[in-house]
Amino acid sequence: MKKVFLLLLMSVFSHVIHAEYAIIDDIVYNLNVENLTAIVLNFQNAGSDVAIPAEVSYRGDQYIVRSISRYDFDYNSIDSYNDTYHTQQMATSVWGDNWISDAIVERTMKKNQKREEEESYFQYDYNYTRAAINTLQLPNTIKYIYSGSFDGMTRLRALIIPASVDKLPDGENTIFNQSMPRLEHVIVMGLPTFSMSESSVVTFTSMDNEGNFNYIEKLKQKIGIHYCPNLKTFQVPEFKAKQSILDTYTKANQLLKKATVQWNNDLSRSPYNNGAKIATPVLKAEVCLDAELIVNAYKQAIQYIKNRGNSFAYQNAIAYTIDSLENELKKHPYYNGVRLNSNIPKLNTIEMDSAYVADTYISFAKQLGNQYRELAGWQMEQDLKISNPKKYIDAYQQLHPDKKHVIDSIRNEYRCQSQLIQSQIAVSVLDGQSITQEPCRKTQWNQYGDLFDNQEEFERSYNANTNNSFNAQIGVRQNAKYKLTLFKQYASENIKQIKLKSMRKKPNEQTQHIILYLDEFKQTYYYVQAIEYLLSQYPKITAEYEKNKNYFTSQIDFFEAYTSDNYGSILKNNKNK
Repeated sequence: MKKVFLLLLMSVFSHVIHAEYAIIDDIVYNLNVENLTAIVLNFQNAGSDVAIPAEVSYRGDQYIVRSISRYDFDYNSIDSYNDTYHTQQMATSVWGDNWISDAIVERTMKKNQKREEEESYFQYDYNYTRAAINTLQLPNTIKYIYSGSFDGMTRLRALIIPASVDKLPDGENTIFNQSMPRLEHVIVMGLPTFSMSESSVVTFTSMDNEGNFNYIEKLKQKIGIHYCPNLKTFQVPEFKAKQSILDTYTKANQLLKKATVQWNNDLSRSPYNNGAKIATPVLKAEVCLDAELIVNAYKQAIQYIKNRGNSFAYQNAIAYTIDSLENELKKHPYYNGVRLNSNIPKLNTIEMDSAYVADTYISFAKQLGNQYRELAGWQMEQDLKISNPKKYIDAYQQLHPDKKHVIDSIRNEYRCQSQLIQSQIAVSVLDGQSITQEPCRKTQWNQYGDLFDNQEEFERSYNANTNNSFNAQIGVRQNAKYKLTLFKQYASENIKQIKLKSMRKKPNEQTQHIILYLDEFKQTYYYVQAIEYLLSQYPKITAEYEKNKNYFTSQIDFFEAYTSDNYGSILKNNKNK
């Protein structure tokens, strides 16, 4: 039966890769022949006190003990063997002489026997071997402790995890997976890291933005202290030694937050604050293990806050200066929307102390002041002359009231032009330039002179009215002139039917039309022309006028008397006078 089982075991070992298993001083090792490291797997004939060495010698090579692991029979980690004797020796060396027993052989040879039952049996012997260990001394070369590495050591009373251990089991695993009823003391000499999940690695330096730290509690969870009901002491000397430095780190973060709040409060009171705030810097967790690093990082962070604060204050001061000067420009009569050139010089972020910022501000403020004086002095005036002559002339009159009559005269002479042209001409006159444009007075006399009795009447009309009222008068006169043409045409066509003698006493239709025309013309220059035309059409009446004109003040006076109902009485009275 034993031969059959051994043959079966050989077939299993034929599918594996490089590894060496050896028992050295009653400790079972997995030896990595490539990098010369060893993993502690199990113990054979272990006493109550076990000391794992830092190095072991095997076949002439020295192996450094790097980790301790709960042994899990992994066929893929054992070298191939080609003889029964070697296989038997390996099995005996790993599990002890009791492992190859009649019970195991019989169980193995049974058909349909599940492999899990075999492993369960192996586990029993494996745990039984470890149960005798009371104290366990680990070497300072071990880097990693696997999950469940101390399972089965139910009598273990004290455990010291050396400072060389820099990592504990991944995921939710712990180094204690079983109850350790007699464990009383655990001392962790170093500050190992461990993964609480796939996405977060917890270290001594892991903490939130407020500097809160929960490393010890997480370390207890990772070791599996809840499996140790009688634990009396749990010590992490290195953590205790670093705690004062950690307090300094936490305090530094608190001071940074306070400084940031103070700066932001000061900046918020500025009416020119654009809402930008200084972000609170947080010291990187990596510096909290070294007091000197904390101090240097704190100084840099404080400088960052000051730099940001000085930068924002600088921007607010510049904005205030620009706004103040531009408000003054807006009050100037020549203001036309011009802005100061606010190409603000950037600050050197390396040298952003208060004195440097103040010097930079003063230098730029002087530039802004020079810009303001230049604009207010002559540039805005020149720009406004070109961009908006009308506004310029209005502003000029405001600044030079003694020149108002000059401007008014220019506008009057060129009032037939648009306001823009009027203003452009005024600008040219004030600048002493020659004017090629003909005044409106002359052009309008040439165009509308025939609507007036004479030039004197035109001049009176032009001077007495604004451009709009003068144009309206021209319109009235043009309309009257057109009606005079119609009047003459009607009179010539109906001259025989028109009766001027006592014309208002029972007039016929043709005479009534003439009366309506004359009444409409009466208040205009064309009234005289209408009367002159009628008299020219009636020689007898013209002769009457020539005969008695000395008794009347004018041709109109004669015509009105002649066409009235009592011409004879009026003539007699005038002669008597």
